[in-house]
Amino acid sequence: MTARELPVVSKKIIVMRIISFFWLTGKIISWRLWTTDRLFPLVPPFDFLRISSPAHLLLFIASLTGLALLFLFPAKKIFQITVIAVEILSCLFDQNRWQPWEYEYIFIITAFIFNPGNDERALKTILFILISTYFYSGLGKMN
Repeated sequence: MTARELPVVSKKIIVMRIISFFWLTGKIISWRLWTTDRLFPLVPPFDFLRISSPAHLLLFIASLTGLALLFLFPAKKIFQITVIAVEILSCLFDQNRWQPWEYEYIFIITAFIFNPGNDERALKTILFILISTYFYSGLGKMN
């Protein structure tokens, strides 16, 4: 059986597992960005968004747990929504976390959330997200 012959549901599950695996790997590699154990300061977009160091660690652990659960159960919408909520909340507490790969992963998971019955449209949306990211990054190099 070739990849073109796989049912759309299987493609969605495969894509979700790939995304969650590499997102989890990226977060583990950049663990200092998600905790307060680093040389550069935390920069929340607003002063009222300052939280304690253990809260940052708790959000990081929640994110890792959510991504691991999303890898194991990629079709569960509750894990998709939880991961997105934890990531957005974590990024609200530090602008340094607004990395291109972070919001690219958020957009990809969101594409699956907003296209529940139409997996082909979700996959086309993901293609658009990837093309837009690389097109914008190419435009940035023209400077």
